[in-house]
Amino acid sequence: MIFISRAIEALKILQQRFLLIIVTNQSGIGENVFSAEEYLQFNEYFIRLLKSCDVTIERAYHCPHKKEENCICRKPKHYFIHEAEKKYGIDHTCPK
Repeated sequence: MIFISRAIEALKILQQRFLLIIVTNQSGIGENVFSAEEYLQFNEYFIRLLKSCDVTIERAYHCPHKKEENCICRKPKHYFIHEAEKKYGIDHTCPK
């Protein structure tokens, strides 16, 4: 896997002020295109590669459901954002 160098540079800048958290829809799990285990293995690989570039992903959340299941965790719903806010004490309001 090859990363775009500017993307890595941008992530490094962002991580100076923010926790990097991934929230992703992975309907391929629900559609049996790939297994949850295969997704988790890829995700671990992806996060290790980023770490080797000095980018730390604090947490990755994924929704495994098909779109038509209308679950609570599929983006653009905010379930995982709220979970991250609770877990990490994140205040998403803009400072004045």
